[in-house]
Amino acid sequence: MSIFAIFALPLFFLSILSFLPREEISRDELWIKYFRGLIVVSPLVVVLLFLKRELPATFPHARIYLFHLFFDHALFFFFAIIGYFITFSIIFTSNSNHSTVGVLSYMSGFYTLISPAELLIYYGKYNIYILFLIPFLRIALILYVSVTAGKAFYVEGWGRYLLFLSVIIFPAITAAVSLLYRLNYILSAVSLTAFLVVGSVTLFYFLHFAFNRTMRNVRKA
Repeated sequence: MSIFAIFALPLFFLSILSFLPREEISRDELWIKYFRGLIVVSPLVVVLLFLKRELPATFPHARIYLFHLFFDHALFFFFAIIGYFITFSIIFTSNSNHSTVGVLSYMSGFYTLISPAELLIYYGKYNIYILFLIPFLRIALILYVSVTAGKAFYVEGWGRYLLFLSVIIFPAITAAVSLLYRLNYILSAVSLTAFLVVGSVTLFYFLHFAFNRTMRNVRKA
């Protein structure tokens, strides 16, 4: 069962690459962004996973939610965002194409090491939350953030800020799954996870694949 948690994100990234038209963006560029997310940022975050083990979430409901929001979702997410801007706005300014698939490549690389690290920390304490729900939630997060942020970089005015705000809010929604699972509402947690994954896949398809295909057809006409 742990195989899924380990390989879910790399296989997810490969599946996205397989659907991308060759002419859309260089595969080498996407792999570079993937490995920058993997190498430049992730090792710094892995250390913080050990802090999580020392702080068991034995709190009232509101604090359980905040615990999981911080340690399962927001902590990694904000490190990913900070790392992205440092990596592509300061260090590698010559390769700062903020496309949807570029953001997706970086985010996929960033999250690739986190699930294996969590499996090491929680060895012998596996459950469907760690093995399945968290990987699926991170896939939903990556899809939503990449397509939303990818569009926000090229939108002017208030629309840009609203899109970025929705990106920041998304981890608060995924943390609701953590709370439901901890309160033993397993079916509700699974259902919300499925909704977020299906919703993110649908959004990504229509705002990226379908939109780009339509634009290519318009140019050819």
